[in-house]
Amino acid sequence: RNMALVKAGRNLLRRLPKSKLQERNNSSLVTTSFQDEGQIALITLNNPGKLNALTEPMGDELTEQVHQLKTNKDLRAAILTGAGKAFSAGGDLDWLLARHRDTPENNFEIMLKFYNRFLVMRELPV
Repeated sequence: RNMALVKAGRNLLRRLPKSKLQERNNSSLVTTSFQDEGQIALITLNNPGKLNALTEPMGDELTEQVHQLKTNKDLRAAILTGAGKAFSAGGDLDWLLARHRDTPENNFEIMLKFYNRFLVMRELPV
C-alpha cells in the first residue's frame, strides 16, 4: 500500500505543470508550492548538497510549514519530496556523531524531539 502511494505521488509530481505552481512559505531548507488552487501542497526538503540530510533547523522549518498548512481548509493532498537527486539521506551524520558523545538520558530526549519534528507530517488532515 505504501509503495502504491509513493508511485502515485511520483506520477502526480511528473504531471504538475511547473508554470502553474504557486510558491509560498519558502525558506532555505524547506519550500512549499501549491497546485490546483491550493488543494495540493508540494513540500520539498531543500538541501540537495547534503542529499537533504535531516537536521534540527530543517525539522523546525518543516514543523512551521505543516502548522501553516493545517489552517488551509482547501488542502486535499500533501506530497513530501526532496530537491536534487535524493529524497533524503536520513539524519545528518555530523549531528548524529555529536549525539553519540552525549549522555544516554540527554540523547534520548534530544532524539525524540528530533524525530517528532519530521513526524509532524502525520498531523495534516489529508
